[in-house]
Formats: sequence, C-alpha cells, structure tokens
Amino acid sequence: MFHIHDAAGPKHPSRTKTIRQTLQSYWWPNAEEWVTKYVDNCEQCQGNPPLIRATAPITISLQLKVHEAQEKHRMTLEEWSTPHTVYEDQGRWLRAGRLVIPPDEQLKREILQVLHDAPTAGHPGRDETFTQVSQTYWWPGMRTWTTDYVAGCATCQQNKNITHRKRTPLYRIPTPEDTLPFQQIALDLITGLPPNRPHDSVLTIVDHGCS
Repeated sequence: MFHIHDAAGPKHPSRTKTIRQTLQSYWWPNAEEWVTKYVDNCEQCQGNPPLIRATAPITISLQLKVHEAQEKHRMTLEEWSTPHTVYEDQGRWLRAGRLVIPPDEQLKREILQVLHDAPTAGHPGRDETFTQVSQTYWWPGMRTWTTDYVAGCATCQQNKNITHRKRTPLYRIPTPEDTLPFQQIALDLITGLPPNRPHDSVLTIVDHGCS
C-alpha cells in the first residue's frame, strides 16, 4: 500500500484512485474494504500529519557540509543550471526548493545515514527512503543511487522478509545394503520434448541396487 498511496508524493491519491490502482495489480479477500479503511485512517489525508516522524532531523553540521560541497563544486552546479534547472538563491543551490547535492559520494552517504541508518529513521524501505530524501535534497540519478544504497544495507537484508518459496530439499530413496540388481528400480517419464520424428518423450530407469 505504501508505494501506491503514501509514496505518491506530498498529495496522496484519493480513495477511489487508490482502490483502482491497487486492484489493477493485487487482489485479496475484502481488498476494497481494506484499502478504504487504510485511506480513511491516513493522517496526512485527513489533514493531521503525524507529530513524530520516523526520520532524524537535519543537523546543522550536515547543512554546513552541503553548503561547503556546493561551494567546492560551484562550476559543476553552474553547468547543471540549464539541463537540470537548478538555481542559486541566497547562497544555496536549489532545484524546486530542494537542496542540490553535488557529485560528492561521501556527502550522499552521510545524508542516507541520517535518513535511513539512524535509530530514529528505523531503516525504512526503498520507496520510503527515497520519499524522505527527495523532500529535502536532489541530485541526478537520486532514485537509482538510493535504491542501490538500501539494497546494500546489511541490516535491511538481515531483517528482510522471505518472499519466495523455499526449495524442497532433495530426498534420497532409502535402499538396503544387500539389495540385488534390478530388485529396486525407479522410473521417470520426461514428456513434452521437441519431437524427434515420432518420439517426444524419454523414459529413465535407475537401478538403486547399483547406484
């Protein structure tokens, strides 16, 4: 539900739109009723944003590092002004009101450490992390960079829910040690193969007394 309703942007989609988008990709019993309750209980939709956010506040030291990085990469930011519509306002480089982060990998990691790794952040998922970062910052390729960072987070990988089926363990057919040849055999038919003249199947016979 988060990536359909909450991560859509500052303005969440309506109940009808959320139900339609959800049912286009997912189904479960009473799905429409469940989505309706989810939207009706959304604090942001009701005009009551949560008082406590899951992200840490932007520290003064981080703001200073952003300012220093912008000054260091001023020429790069000036080159970005036309293709990326970034601009300088009162000594800060912005894009749509968000701080522009120059090509400084260490600074990007520090931002993600505050908004993703910090105890108050709680290691949110990929979409939630991107939403939190994009509310304040911007840099080219930010979504891909954030996705790679979250995918490489060891804590997230350790606590990640298993969404695929576990493989069935191999089973060894028990065979007595004194089994004679052809006393215990196994047959297996492999069908649906590309036709080879009149044949499209293979019969395999395994003698467990000799294997």
